[in-house]
Formats: sequence, structure tokens, C-alpha cells
Amino acid sequence: RGDGQAATINQQIAERLRADGLLTLFAEGTTTDGSDVRPFFSRLFAAAIETDTAVVPVSLRYHIDGAYDPVAPYTGDQSLADNLRGLIGRSRTQVHVHFADPIPIAGQSRREIAKLAHDAVRNGLLAPPPLTGIQPAPTAS
Repeated sequence: RGDGQAATINQQIAERLRADGLLTLFAEGTTTDGSDVRPFFSRLFAAAIETDTAVVPVSLRYHIDGAYDPVAPYTGDQSLADNLRGLIGRSRTQVHVHFADPIPIAGQSRREIAKLAHDAVRNGLLAPPPLTGIQPAPTAS
């Protein structure tokens, strides 16, 4: 990110897409608390254009007892061990995964794709969680 390795990284991403057709990228370039979405780095979408690979935006939302979960996101100066301790010390965390429609690549610029992906991830993040019939597991007494 910005240290002159963009061309090399894009080449590696394109090779992976050609070989497997699947790659997960966090286009914000960092982790956040999940309350909103930072701008996406458009250069990360160059390999998708080069390989004509559709982009599927995915939103991850963490909730506990129906409310925003401030513990689950791995952010800031927090260590992985601190994050895991916070998660292990609780009875449950809900993760809502929202897959948006694939973004077709043909005729789109990196910036256009980044904006479409950003908007789709943000919409998935801010939408109300789906209602499910899943009930919490009983706790041992």
C-alpha cells in the first residue's frame, strides 16, 4: 500500500485469480470496528479487470444479543491474543455475512468498481440483521 509494490502485488493477485478464480481482499487496507466502511483502494481491483473476474462484495457484521458487538472486531493497537481473550470469555457472538450481487467487470474502471463494491459492502453492513429462527444455545447451569 503506497510503498512502490503496487505492480508486484497486482501481478500476484492476478496470478491467484487465474489459478484459483477466488481471492479474498479487504479493500479498505486495514481493519475497522465495523460501524462503517472506509474508502476502498481502487488499485486492488486492477487484477479483477485484467483477469475479467467478477467482484463479489461481502459484508461482515458482528452482533451480541442483537446489538453491535464492540469486542469481535480486531482493530487498532489490539493484539490478536487480546482479541481472542475477549471472544473466548463470552457465551456467543453472532456474525452476519451478507453477499451482495457480483459486480461485472466489463467496461468499468478500477474507481467505478471500487465505488460499487464499497457501496454494496456499506449497504450490507448497515442493513438490519436478517430475522432467523436460530435460538441461542442453552447455557449450562
